[in-house]
Amino acid sequence: MSWRVSRTGRVGEQVRESLDVASLGDRAIVQGQLDAEHRGLFPGDTLRLFVEAWDNAPTPHQGRSAEIALRLPSMEELRAEARAAARGVASAADPSPPRTGVERPDAGFGAGAQRNPDGQTAGRPDGRSGSQQSGR
Repeated sequence: MSWRVSRTGRVGEQVRESLDVASLGDRAIVQGQLDAEHRGLFPGDTLRLFVEAWDNAPTPHQGRSAEIALRLPSMEELRAEARAAARGVASAADPSPPRTGVERPDAGFGAGAQRNPDGQTAGRPDGRSGSQQSGR
């Protein structure tokens, strides 16, 4: 027995699907498959179900499983998952290290310049790189 519960809480009609086990003999382990494709499920809906079984004893015995809820992800959850997957693909494709918001003091212009023992860029007394211009 299964039924749909919409994301807004509306409960749908119960659907009973039976398995023919008459040809299986006195004892059998039975497996079934629930076809939910034509149940009209939408993102955020839940398909609730339980399984019932009866034996063919002169006084039949009945067994019933616990109720199971299968919830489909909502559109918001699907979008969030798609965004996370896209970020993962983008970060895997980007060979640069992740940005931390803190830049190295030697990054940028002159990062590869030679420095003297005082930490100044070689070539100018003020420590800046490049050529000196005359004061015209």
